[in-house]
Amino acid sequence: MKSFRQILHRFCAIVIGLAFLMSGVLKLQDPVGTSLIVKEYFSFFGLPFLIPASKAVGMILSLTEALCGAALAAGLWKKAVAALTSALIAFFTLVTVALVIFNPAMDCGCFGEAFHLTHLQSLVKNLLLCALAAGAFLPVKDLDGEKRKGKAVAFALTAGAVLILGYTSLTSLPYVDFTPFSPGAALADENDDVELNDLRDTLFIYEKNAQRGMFSQDRLPDKSWRLIGKTLNRLHQDRYASSPVQLHIRNAEGEYETDLLTDGDVVAVSAYSPEKLGAEDWGRISDFFMTVQLSGMTPVLLLNDIQAAPPDLADMAFSADRKTLMTLNRSNGGVTWLHDADIIAKWAKKNMPSADKWESISEKAPLEYSMTRSSRGRIRFQGICLYSIALLLLL
Repeated sequence: MKSFRQILHRFCAIVIGLAFLMSGVLKLQDPVGTSLIVKEYFSFFGLPFLIPASKAVGMILSLTEALCGAALAAGLWKKAVAALTSALIAFFTLVTVALVIFNPAMDCGCFGEAFHLTHLQSLVKNLLLCALAAGAFLPVKDLDGEKRKGKAVAFALTAGAVLILGYTSLTSLPYVDFTPFSPGAALADENDDVELNDLRDTLFIYEKNAQRGMFSQDRLPDKSWRLIGKTLNRLHQDRYASSPVQLHIRNAEGEYETDLLTDGDVVAVSAYSPEKLGAEDWGRISDFFMTVQLSGMTPVLLLNDIQAAPPDLADMAFSADRKTLMTLNRSNGGVTWLHDADIIAKWAKKNMPSADKWESISEKAPLEYSMTRSSRGRIRFQGICLYSIALLLLL
């Protein structure tokens, strides 16, 4: 019969393991969002030279976190996993201490875009993990235990599912869209009163020497910085979940054309890094836009740099903020279908619908299609999570 100490070790290890597994999986399924979080950290710690590696670093850390959690839950390689897990928890705790002290305008990104914690909440979470780690790993001599083939099989199958999830997310869109521009959200038109009047929930965007930063009302920079805009603090977006989201676009003359996206059926191809699209990509976009026009919908090309639009698409091109475009569609060159300001569906660049496929899609009831497609992605993601947890705990 297992002693109380063994039961405590196992319970704490499972709790930490599941927390690590879910945290890693949530970030793995959204590589672009994770790269944005890592980029914020590099900027905060004064490491701008590492920013180009943000996506790679984010994926490696997320994968390490997920596999570490799976090994903990399965009870494999106890001493090695305990050392790695303790190091990660200690590192995360030190980082959140710095966030609490300096209070930058960012969140920890502990669970990707799925859950947003304040700096203090993040620190409390990590302190709880520290306490659980003490219960799971001390004394170290108790970590040697039974070994069963079933545990290794469970870990291998879970690791395979996690790796497949990471790979498919790199080449497609997240299974579940946790951004403000998720399918079902509504865009605000120019007559909607969605101004950010509560300064406590507003971040001000300033620019200096080609660098941008976001500052809260009580931590504004000196006069050498120039105010260029404002946005909603992500930590408080849940309060506005039922409100329309803003997507401002400008034409070649710099005039706002926001209402264009809220009238009828609009199909937008967005590219936050148009310089990375090749001639073949632009050719596919051009052909797709012809198909969209034949279906009676309005094609729109959204770029962070309107000058990057090819000549044959220039009259359909509009500019928008780069980060906003990355939030609208995680794929560079991805497709977003809007119906009367409602976001209906999204496709990654590589999954851009063919002419026959689009003809079939355009005949469907927009809102019904949106619900069906979104539910399919959620079911797949939940299936992967439940499958992994069941394997680790039951085998």
